Amino acid sequence: MSTNKLIYGRDGSRNILMEALTTVQSRLIIVCPWITNEGIEDVTPIFEKLLKDKVKISIGWGNQKDISKVDYGDYPETETLRVRLMKYLGWKYLGIYQLQRLEKLFPDLFELKLVGTHEKYLVCDNLFAFTGSHNILTSKGLYGDYEIGLRITESSIINELIEHFDECFSWEKDKWNLIYPN
Repeated sequence: MSTNKLIYGRDGSRNILMEALTTVQSRLIIVCPWITNEGIEDVTPIFEKLLKDKVKISIGWGNQKDISKVDYGDYPETETLRVRLMKYLGWKYLGIYQLQRLEKLFPDLFELKLVGTHEKYLVCDNLFAFTGSHNILTSKGLYGDYEIGLRITESSIINELIEHFDECFSWEKDKWNLIYPN
């Protein structure tokens, strides 16, 4: 039986994130356009522990409008799209620096996927998902605007979100295939 539940406030959505971090056994997917130092400072050590326990963590990030601002233009050729986002758009992406360390330490388990989105959701194994208005890797639940989300236990929706993430476009991996198809 599925039990879906409305979640109110940033503290409510951060509590869902913490629930996922303490419950996950095999795979955690988090999609959030912006990843700040404030938003991840308390979860990065938990990510690292989970990775040591062989949990796969996939994070979809990057806002399409921001990508458009730095995708073309007079930038050094050596700067990747990821570097440009962090360097020229500042605070919204500073958390990526911390997460890149995990990507290097756990290349088979930790995925940073530059997707260009405004979506916000997470999937904890096949147990539950959450989608809402709060950028859960941008800010903690300590202040701010009203937010609302939905904690979902319906397996068909959870599976659809997993499939949606796995099949979504990656600006770092898929862009050149789009421009120069085989």
